[in-house]
Amino acid sequence: MAVYIAEASQAVGRSMDTLRRWEDEQLVVPDRDSRGRRVYREHHIARCRELARHALDAMKTNRKLAKLVPAQLSLFGPEE
Repeated sequence: MAVYIAEASQAVGRSMDTLRRWEDEQLVVPDRDSRGRRVYREHHIARCRELARHALDAMKTNRKLAKLVPAQLSLFGPEE
C-alpha cells in the first residue's frame, strides 16, 4: 500500500501540516515519487500512528516528541 499525504493524514487522524512537521523533525521520512510528492507506505503509516500515540504525552509533559519515541527506523524498516 502506498498513499499520498492526504490519505496518510486521514489514516493516522492527524493533519497534513502535522505530518509535514514530523518530517521536518526527521521523526518520519516518507518516500518521494518522481514528481516530488510524499509517498507514505505501510511502515510510514505505522510510524505516524506511533507518533500520534506519544504526542499527547509530549504535550502533557512539555517535552519534545522526539525525546519520547525511539529513532526513525525503530520498529519499521523499509518495505521491500
